[in-house]
Amino acid sequence: MAPRSCCSYSLLEGSCCYLLLLAPLLSLTALAAHVRFYQAVHSGSIPSCRRWGCDLPLVADARSSWPPPRVELLDVPDAHARWQALHRDHVAMAEAAGGGARLVFLGDSITEGWLRTGLSARGASVPQPECEAIWRAAFGRWGALNFGVGGDRVQDLGWRLQHGLLPPNLQPAVFVVMIGTNDLGNGEETAVVARETIVLLQQLHAARPLA
Repeated sequence: MAPRSCCSYSLLEGSCCYLLLLAPLLSLTALAAHVRFYQAVHSGSIPSCRRWGCDLPLVADARSSWPPPRVELLDVPDAHARWQALHRDHVAMAEAAGGGARLVFLGDSITEGWLRTGLSARGASVPQPECEAIWRAAFGRWGALNFGVGGDRVQDLGWRLQHGLLPPNLQPAVFVVMIGTNDLGNGEETAVVARETIVLLQQLHAARPLA
């Protein structure tokens, strides 16, 4: 399989803040219109989000716990096992990183795509050496970690953060968060996606107030 195209970002060194890359939320109106159009065209189908909730946030506030992740993969045991295995790999990476990781990327397949093709129900996440070379050149000096998982929604990332992805020794200066595309694509209301994203960021800030 040929490597996917990659791009690079630049970071200001010494910046102790969240780099919040919420591309899906920058054009909520347009994305929501697209989702509604898609659902109108396929009016006979039920939005995927009905399995977990389309109209109400899954958490009330920053003190809440996120529900079990990736419920749609329960119908595909092999895919659910791959997801769990990738999460365990990420937890091990986080625990081993120590203080050397100053930069952590969190997200879905858009983030995972820096290094791999992106996990899906159809197949495993496949390494992409050319993309990884760009990643290392751009972010290697900061000991960057990539915790992107293909198909993840806000609630799935929230669950991962509450289940091992933030061990005490992991204290980066910067988090890059890009999440929400799969929520909208599965039919969730834009206000729900926005509210869940806010809660996730509040939880992340509470866990790492110096980042």
